[in-house]
Amino acid sequence: MKTQLERYRKAKKWLAENSEQYMNKWVCLEGDKLIAVDDDGRTVYQKAKEAGIEIPFIHHIVDESMPFGGW
Repeated sequence: MKTQLERYRKAKKWLAENSEQYMNKWVCLEGDKLIAVDDDGRTVYQKAKEAGIEIPFIHHIVDESMPFGGW
């Protein structure tokens, strides 16, 4: 379990440092290593599985700086 937590922490750090470069893309990370990137999340998942990652960490990078305006 500790290794999964460490991989998650590394992935979150990578996202904080690199998200701007991959805005509006789907990414798969293994710790702090970028495994796949694409406009389509399904393609990223398939690439992760092909790379042998059993439980891939996949994230859609979007600009979250703008607050939700509601109605």
